[in-house]
Amino acid sequence: MLVHLIGVGGTGMGNLAVLLRSAGHRVRGSDSGIYAPMDSILEQAGVEVMEGYSPRNLSPAPDLVVIGNVCRPDHVEARSAVRAGMAVASLPATLRGLVLRGRRPLVVAGTHGKTTTSSLLVHLLESAGTDPGFLVGGRLAGRASGTHLGAGPWFVLEGDEYDSAFFEKHAKFLSYESDGLIVTSVEHDHLDIYPTWRSYRTAFERLVTGLPRTGCLVVCTDRDEGRRIASLSPARTFTYSLDGGSDADYRVVDLEQTAGRTRFRLLAPRGDLGAFESRLGGAHNAANAASAIALCVEHAGVDPDVLRQALPAFEGVARRQEVAGSAGGVEVLDDFGHHPTAISVTIQGLRAGLPPDGRLIAVFRPASATACRSIHQDEYALALARADAAVVAPLARTNIPQAERLDLEKLAADVERSGGRAVLAPDLEAIPAAVARLARPGDRVVFFSNTDPGTLLADTLKLLAQRAGSS
Repeated sequence: MLVHLIGVGGTGMGNLAVLLRSAGHRVRGSDSGIYAPMDSILEQAGVEVMEGYSPRNLSPAPDLVVIGNVCRPDHVEARSAVRAGMAVASLPATLRGLVLRGRRPLVVAGTHGKTTTSSLLVHLLESAGTDPGFLVGGRLAGRASGTHLGAGPWFVLEGDEYDSAFFEKHAKFLSYESDGLIVTSVEHDHLDIYPTWRSYRTAFERLVTGLPRTGCLVVCTDRDEGRRIASLSPARTFTYSLDGGSDADYRVVDLEQTAGRTRFRLLAPRGDLGAFESRLGGAHNAANAASAIALCVEHAGVDPDVLRQALPAFEGVARRQEVAGSAGGVEVLDDFGHHPTAISVTIQGLRAGLPPDGRLIAVFRPASATACRSIHQDEYALALARADAAVVAPLARTNIPQAERLDLEKLAADVERSGGRAVLAPDLEAIPAAVARLARPGDRVVFFSNTDPGTLLADTLKLLAQRAGSS
C-alpha cells in the first residue's frame, strides 16, 4: 500500500511513517519543514519527504492519505485529498487499521506521565523477552525514534487525549481498542479541545468503559477522580498509590531519594514484591514505575523478579528531567512539564541530591493552550513557589483573549507572596542572563515547557561558563 502522510515532520506522524515502513508499506509525506532529528530518521527509514504543501504532492494518487491533527479543514493539501475522493484517515485510525490488527494494545493514558510510563513499560516488556511493538511521544534514551514494530503480541501506545483530526473530533486513545490500560491521572488540560472539566473527564470515562471484560485497568487512586474512574471499568482493575496506608492494590512504600537514584518497596495483592531501584528522580516516577510493574505482572504475566532486575537499567526519555549540561558548577535540565501538577512534583523530586546550600531554579515558559490561560493561575504560583527562584517567560500564544490569559505579573507577585522569588523576563532572549544572575555553584536549573527550547539551554550554559571564567 502507498501511504501519504500530511505533516510527516511531527513526532507522532514521523514515527507513524517509520512504523508503516517497517510493516512493509510504501510511505511518503509532506511538511512545511523537517528538522533534526526527524529528518534523518525519515531518511534512514526510506520515507520520501516533500517540502511544503501542495495538491501536486498527492500525485501519483496514494492508496491512503493520513491527515495529522495540525491540519485545518482548509489546509490546501488535506482539502485536495478530500475533494478528490481519496481515502483519508487520522493517525490513530491508521494505526488501528494497518498496525494493531492481531496485536494486544497496551495504552498508557493520563494528564501526566504518559511518555515516561509508556517508555518504561516498553523497557520492562523487552527485558522480559516479549519484543513489544510501540509508538510513544518521546525519544527513548539510546534509541533513534519512539517506535518499533516488534514481533510479540503486545503493542504499547502512549494514549493521547488530544483530538485525532478535523474530521474525527474525539480523543486519539479511543481508537486503539485497548487490551490493557494505565491511567496515571485525570486533571483538566487541553482547554482548546476540552473547554470544561466535564468534557475532559468524559473522554476518560469512555476510555475505561470501553475496555473488554478480559482486559486490565491499572489506575492511580491518589486523587478522588482516579477512584471514580476505577469504579467504571468492566475489566479487571488494579489500583496503585504512593500512600502506603491506603487500600490500593499496589502501594509504594519506604521511598528513598538520592542523587540519581530512587528506591522503594512495592506491596501488591500477592504480597511484598520487595525493593526496587530506579534512575528516575521523584516520587511521581516511583508511581509511574509501580503502574508499569502492575500491568506487566497482572496482565502480561511477567515475573516481578525480572522487573526488579530490569528497572535500574531504564535511562529515561528525552525532555523529561534531561540534563542539558553543566557550567560553572550549575546543572541545567530540560523538562516537558507544563501543567502545574507536573511542575510541582518535578521540582520536589529534583531537590533530591542537591548539595546542602544548593538551590533549585525553575524557568517557566507558558506555551500550551492550558499554560497560557488563567484556569490554573493560582496552581502555577504554588508550583513555582516550591523552587527557590523562578524565571517566567512571556506567553507563547498571543491569540488568547485578554480576559482568559495567564496573568504573568500576578503570577510573579503570588510566587513571592508564597515565599519564593520570581523574575519576569521581558522576552526569551533575556532568560539566559536572568538565570546567570540568579544561579551560583551547586544550584540546579530546570526549564519547563512543552515547546522546543531552541537555543535557550545552550545560551544559558554559555553564559554560565563565561561568568565562571571571568570570576
